[in-house]
Amino acid sequence: MMIWQDVTTLAGNLARLGVVRYLVPPIVFLAVLAGGWIVSRVWKALGRKLDGAGIAWGRTVVPACLRPLHVFFLITGLYAALSLFPGFAQHAAFVTFFTKIYRSLMIVLVAWVFWNLESAPNLEQSALAKQMDIQSNQAVLPILSKALRFITVALAVLIIAQEWNFSISGLLAGLGLGGLALSLAAKDMLASIFGGLIILLDKPFKIGDWIEAASIEGTVEDITFRSVKIRTFTQALVTVPNANVVDSAVTNWSRMGKRRVVLKLELSVQTPPAVLRTAKSAVLHFVKGHKGVHPETATASFDDLSGARLLFTVIYYTRTTKWETFLNIREDILLNTMQLLEKHRVALAVPAQEVRLVCGQEPLAQEPETGVVKKSLDKPAQP
Repeated sequence: MMIWQDVTTLAGNLARLGVVRYLVPPIVFLAVLAGGWIVSRVWKALGRKLDGAGIAWGRTVVPACLRPLHVFFLITGLYAALSLFPGFAQHAAFVTFFTKIYRSLMIVLVAWVFWNLESAPNLEQSALAKQMDIQSNQAVLPILSKALRFITVALAVLIIAQEWNFSISGLLAGLGLGGLALSLAAKDMLASIFGGLIILLDKPFKIGDWIEAASIEGTVEDITFRSVKIRTFTQALVTVPNANVVDSAVTNWSRMGKRRVVLKLELSVQTPPAVLRTAKSAVLHFVKGHKGVHPETATASFDDLSGARLLFTVIYYTRTTKWETFLNIREDILLNTMQLLEKHRVALAVPAQEVRLVCGQEPLAQEPETGVVKKSLDKPAQP
């Protein structure tokens, strides 16, 4: 009872001395900080609950707002405490100045939230990325993130400048004239930038694709607003301006669904037609039954007859587009085709030459027409 009377007496004495007015601002500041701590705890719990329910906001929006939320309560507490400080309201210039600072900081906090939301990982899970079908495009997302963040910072700066009574119209007019001069001086660079936008929106290729563009063939290592970096098969890194890529035909070999193989063999015409038909059927049956081949694409035919050579052509498409696997399939089919031809006693055409020896002259050689090596000796006429 005595303690309560002492506290009451102390409070009365402080009130008479005007000390209470100076205790209110720090109390308000601490109260705002306590409220911010409670809100932050609730916000974190909400994020965990949304994340557990599989809602993307729990992984994007909640973390993006967390640190700006802490700073918001800190700044708001300071501003509220300063506003309640005795004599502060009597100075209009101070009130106007600190109010503008507070409003500018609020604009910075909002821009901070958007900056966090516009990071590449957050954009990957956004509705915008799903609508543009760029969720897994590691070339587009960083560039889109940088562009959106640049726009966010520019808008924040303009709004803050307007808050401090700067002329936005004059600034925009100056930027317009400067942009016109810059566009005339750097038209090639701007053409590459617009080419980069076309590449990012049209998506003819992505990082890691094997392409052929502007007479350059290789693997795409990086895509920027200005250029495309291609690693050739000789391990040279070629930087191609986007304008050159857009103006040329682009072949994306990585988007092949299958690879085409044309196998040509020259057979000897000495083999009977019946044997040739049997060998052809055996080869075609083997190719269609190969696990690495699309069976409906396999064909085999005798295409041409030239002298002692019969052209045998086998065409098929492999299921895989991977280079090493493709080479193994092609090698396996080639060796087995030769074994089948040997099994059916079908001989390959052997290159031959016809040689004529004439006394007193150099030997003359010419390409064969019959496939049989001939040697003849023309004797001179008897005197």
